Amino acid sequence: MHHHRLLVSLFLLFLAGCQKAAELAAPPTSTGGVRLEIQYNAIRALAHRGSDAMKDPDRLDVLADMLDEGKQQRHFRLKLQDGRDVPDQGEAQTAVESALKAIAVLHRKRPDIDLTRLHPAIEKVAQGNNEVLKQEAKKTQVALGIK
Repeated sequence: MHHHRLLVSLFLLFLAGCQKAAELAAPPTSTGGVRLEIQYNAIRALAHRGSDAMKDPDRLDVLADMLDEGKQQRHFRLKLQDGRDVPDQGEAQTAVESALKAIAVLHRKRPDIDLTRLHPAIEKVAQGNNEVLKQEAKKTQVALGIK
């Protein structure tokens, strides 16, 4: 049993090392990615302010996109030292998590703005495999009075 714990510890150290190496590699340069990030930041800021601009269905659709973990993994990439291009799981998770928090804040500040078009996207996260995001999605559902 002790041997098993040692193996798990070594494996986790190995993973941490791989993660470190991945972080040291230069981030991909993609103007599309940068543009998307600027758009995401703007939408989050508008949501946090409870801006009237968030009544726009197109902006709500961007928030729904931000909740799509698969889409975020395609957007946030890491270039490994061996040249492989892999999803940046941490950044993807952070993007989804921050979108969920922004939705909860928007609803608290502006309960008059109809967020029902976001409900299916939030539900999908709540049913997903990522434990951190599932918990955050459930908190968001409670904040919105869905559950």
